Amino acid sequence: MATRASSSFTNIGKSVDVVVIGGGHSGCAAALQCARNGASVALLEMRDGGLGGAYLHETTIPARVYLRSAEIALMARRAGEFAVDVGGEPRIELGGLLRKKQAAVTSIESNMRNSLKKAGVHIAMARGYLAGPERVALLDPESGDDIMTVSAKNIIIASGSRAVAPFGMKPDGARVLIPEQLYSIRNAPKSAIILGNDTTSCEAATLLSALGSSVTIVTEADGLLPEVDEEVAMFLSLEFQKRGINTLFAAQIRSTELGSAGVKANITVGGKQESLSAEIAVACVARQPATDHLGLRKLGIETAYDSSIKVDDHMRTSKARVFAIGECTDPAMLSEEAYAQGEYVAAVIQGDPGRRPAAHDFPRVVETDPPVASLGLTREQARNAQIPITIGRRSLKFNSHAIARGETSGFITLLCEQATGEILGAHIAGPHAAELIGAVALAKKFEYSVTDFAQGFVTGPSLAEAVVEAAQDAVGQHSLDQNG
Repeated sequence: MATRASSSFTNIGKSVDVVVIGGGHSGCAAALQCARNGASVALLEMRDGGLGGAYLHETTIPARVYLRSAEIALMARRAGEFAVDVGGEPRIELGGLLRKKQAAVTSIESNMRNSLKKAGVHIAMARGYLAGPERVALLDPESGDDIMTVSAKNIIIASGSRAVAPFGMKPDGARVLIPEQLYSIRNAPKSAIILGNDTTSCEAATLLSALGSSVTIVTEADGLLPEVDEEVAMFLSLEFQKRGINTLFAAQIRSTELGSAGVKANITVGGKQESLSAEIAVACVARQPATDHLGLRKLGIETAYDSSIKVDDHMRTSKARVFAIGECTDPAMLSEEAYAQGEYVAAVIQGDPGRRPAAHDFPRVVETDPPVASLGLTREQARNAQIPITIGRRSLKFNSHAIARGETSGFITLLCEQATGEILGAHIAGPHAAELIGAVALAKKFEYSVTDFAQGFVTGPSLAEAVVEAAQDAVGQHSLDQNG
């Protein structure tokens, strides 16, 4: 293993312009952009499975593969609506799906590696340790043995985060699972309790329901998805009910018990004590910055109470020429923002940073059935900020393409500043929400007003028409049917 790490530096010597510690989503973006800017770059990754971090190997990409399978299965069960005979009840074969996931991960990792190598990035399988100012030690990921030390003009820490089980829960991968462990199960459980209400919890409920499991979501909160607009959260709750996914809100989880038959959750709802039993429990997890064993304290780099690395507006740490990006600075960060920070820090090092990407620039997508997506401010946030807003809305019940597809559950809502027409937020529920929200994100980035957006042209019939019509509604125009 030491040979593999050191051999990666055969052609670069012991001095580089940039060392990136961590080959996840943000680290790869930083390494690639720095190399394209002409810097000599060394990228250190300690994961035996290769580049991509938790995003590729554990969370986002595995979830997309499994949820795509769920989507296809759910569509196939509706085949009769379109006079298609599928010859029986469609089912998901989990062994084949696991192989599909592994193939997707391998393909994406190979693409990432090839892009980095083509740009001239030197990749080493090693753990990075801050040995001193402008010096990084390469350690064997397993033994911790010192392989070599590299001098670097700039150091970028992109060490990511790790899942942390909820207090009192001990995931065993069999009866108690964290969401990412669902994406390697080989047998569908007959029943499941999901403890949580966030994105991963809702996506887990969608997958398990598609597998035929009886699903109950239990949360102490008053609803689903606290980070999205209230209309979207309510919509998803109702859609879950239609699909037989039970939800228990404002429920206090007193304890959980493990038995040979599965899991029992003892809860309090509305002042009454109840017990729920299921074959498995899926526990919503927090994420913790993976900043231990980097040598931060020795080098005098400041961290917050949760061990996240403190940075300024240009991703600089408290130590000169040492930067930090991605989830090691904020474990709740979206992967898209982490990737953008990687590109941004490369621009900072080059001396032409521009504006740092902000969290509200990036859409948040939840791949449920149907999917939902949000961008920017919610109604509540606008109210709290005392910003007068105009709301444009379009229901998919009046969209020709949605009617033809038989997918009319959903809507597009745009929140715009009343005085200027600036698009402050967008909230979409329904098919292809992830793709539709991208158009609004692009318009928002380039500061198109809602009036500009309302004058856009799209193909028809299409779901995209509903997005433009929501903008037209915000400026007082009306579509042909004048509904929605």
